[in-house]
Amino acid sequence: MVVSSKLKEHQIKILYFWTIGERSPTIIVRKTGVSLYTVKYNLKKLKKSGNLDRKSGSGGKWNIKGGDAIALGQYLTRIILILKS
Repeated sequence: MVVSSKLKEHQIKILYFWTIGERSPTIIVRKTGVSLYTVKYNLKKLKKSGNLDRKSGSGGKWNIKGGDAIALGQYLTRIILILKS
């Protein structure tokens, strides 16, 4: 079984029990010490997508447009001048 390095320790434990055929959240909670909510959430994710990777789309770029960009630039320039003096 190949485990992604992006998975947290509790996800690896849950994935281990999933691969050996254990599907009961209460048994997994007893054996791992992970909260019931976390186990249920991860088992639901495993059933739906087959993995425990994070949802894609998080961490997108922010766009600063128009007058906001100008105002931000002026503000940063003032801060830099204050720090230099």
